[in-house]
Amino acid sequence: MTLGFLYILQYTFLMLLTIPLMLLIEHNVKQVRLKRMLAVCISIESANFLFMYMLNFLFGVDFKFLVILTHIILLVCAVMALGILIQAYRKRVLMDGEDLFTLIVPCIACIMDLLFYYLGLRDLGMMIMRIGVLLYVMLQFYYNSKRIVNLMQQRYKMKVYRDMAYHDSMTGLRNRAAYETDLRKYTEECENGNHKFCVFSVDVNNLKKTNDEQGHMAGDTLIIHIASVLRDGVREWGDVYRTGGDEFVIFVKNHTMEEAYLIKENIHQTLIHFNAKNKTQISFSLGMAYFDKEQDNNLEATLARADVAMYEDKQRGKAAGIVQNR
Repeated sequence: MTLGFLYILQYTFLMLLTIPLMLLIEHNVKQVRLKRMLAVCISIESANFLFMYMLNFLFGVDFKFLVILTHIILLVCAVMALGILIQAYRKRVLMDGEDLFTLIVPCIACIMDLLFYYLGLRDLGMMIMRIGVLLYVMLQFYYNSKRIVNLMQQRYKMKVYRDMAYHDSMTGLRNRAAYETDLRKYTEECENGNHKFCVFSVDVNNLKKTNDEQGHMAGDTLIIHIASVLRDGVREWGDVYRTGGDEFVIFVKNHTMEEAYLIKENIHQTLIHFNAKNKTQISFSLGMAYFDKEQDNNLEATLARADVAMYEDKQRGKAAGIVQNR
């Protein structure tokens, strides 16, 4: 009983051998006519499977008497699949050229197995078929591993390019493109009811004087120092953007007005600490505005009020002699 079951299982596997292979080829071929030819091959194989089982169960015909017909159909389908693969490759209608090589291996192994069967070399044919299947699995593993590595590399490159597109190369801060993107996003959040937004407007003091007297490299160094102070002062509480040559914007969200004032004080303390440790003294004008739905139609109106506060701070600095007239 067990041997009979194994015999039926082995013959079933033989009859359905090429169907998964042809389905895989059909998946990798783009041309409609070639897909239809493969569909015909799959239909013939499926019809053969049903016909053989019908003869066995209804009329008691032994599978071994039907093996020649099955082999003929298998050989025809395998040769057709191989020919379709070669034709698809020559017409450049394969989705992935690497799959051609991997699919040819089991096709050839199947054809050789059938030929050696009738040459009386069944064991050799079975060994070739096993080697073909093993090579196919190994090649698929190799090519899929390579695809995964390439995909990971592409994702990493996309991340690098995205960072380059949204970050300022000099300071490492988020740039104007990122600022405009986030401004639109935060504006939508404000319109949807999230009003916990605070905007800081920052302008570097004495940049023109530094550029004129010490050169543009000194001016760049000044901007880098300012960016470092702002980043350390804001920490994880908000996002700092360099929106222009000497202009910066800070967005702080989901914090109360009292917390926003603490962030502002922390920025000033970070500036004082920097100047105490370095010979190069830096300063900037800072204005702050918290979103107020009574007077701000959108976040840009809040930013405008922050700009006004920043210019008032700059005027106070000029009056105190901290900011030089440009």
